[in-house]
Amino acid sequence: MNWLLFLAYVLVMTFSPGVNNITSMIYGTKYDKDIISNYLLGIFSGFFIVMLGTGVFSLVLTESFPKMQTYITYICAVYLFFMSIHLLFSDVQTSSNHQSSSTRMLLVGTVLQFFNPKVILHGMVAMSYILPHYTSFMEMLMFSLFLAVVSYISCKVWSLFGVLIKDFLVKNGTIYKLVVSVLFATSAYLMIA
Repeated sequence: MNWLLFLAYVLVMTFSPGVNNITSMIYGTKYDKDIISNYLLGIFSGFFIVMLGTGVFSLVLTESFPKMQTYITYICAVYLFFMSIHLLFSDVQTSSNHQSSSTRMLLVGTVLQFFNPKVILHGMVAMSYILPHYTSFMEMLMFSLFLAVVSYISCKVWSLFGVLIKDFLVKNGTIYKLVVSVLFATSAYLMIA
């Protein structure tokens, strides 16, 4: 497994703007430490469940239909290439109108993961890197935990430095989009090369 490519994908996908990061940034500037901690713990637990689910699903699928791994890899590469093009021509969004009850942040953070297409697709693409090399349930569990921890760290960074990141993205949006687009396109190419 190309660890450098895998880690680059994980970091770009996890730290790039998405529902988890944007809401963490907004809630980090809006709520106190205990409330945002519950929200981040909810994201962590939901993310872990989704990663483990996509990993087990992908493992069963590729063991049942070995040729599916090739198709899954190509589908994931096309998705990454699409993401690079989409990001390159999109506006950098640094705000959201998403609002939530401050009393149920753990549940909100957890449930959000099951309806977040970025998380589900992230799991499928990450597993397409992992599955050709690691196939036991324990390995899948450890990779799922690793991906959830990276997601938690990403959301924590976005919540703690939300205002700073927002200002940076507004000032450097074009450079950010170009760099992340090239990284997505490179990852897509290297997956199928």
